[in-house]
Amino acid sequence: MTKKILCLLISFALLFSVLFTAVEIHHDHDCCCDHCEICECIDVCINLLSVTAVVFATVFTAHAVKMITTTIVNLKEQELPNLTLVALKVRLDN
Repeated sequence: MTKKILCLLISFALLFSVLFTAVEIHHDHDCCCDHCEICECIDVCINLLSVTAVVFATVFTAHAVKMITTTIVNLKEQELPNLTLVALKVRLDN
């Protein structure tokens, strides 16, 4: 249950960051000084989006590598059966 809530909170944060950034950049607000609160908030939203993009890309890459390696291992196990003398029914008589 807590994972669902955390996922929901992250989704809302990303959604509202995108919406806020799009609206404020579109309105072209007037910066009154060097420390504009809206510009700082836009920077925070952009940093949040860039960090989450890097995290999602890393997780996706790790998951893809895991799937590829397990697929390769499973294919090799299917193609190369255990060939032993017992499996081949070889008699070892002299």
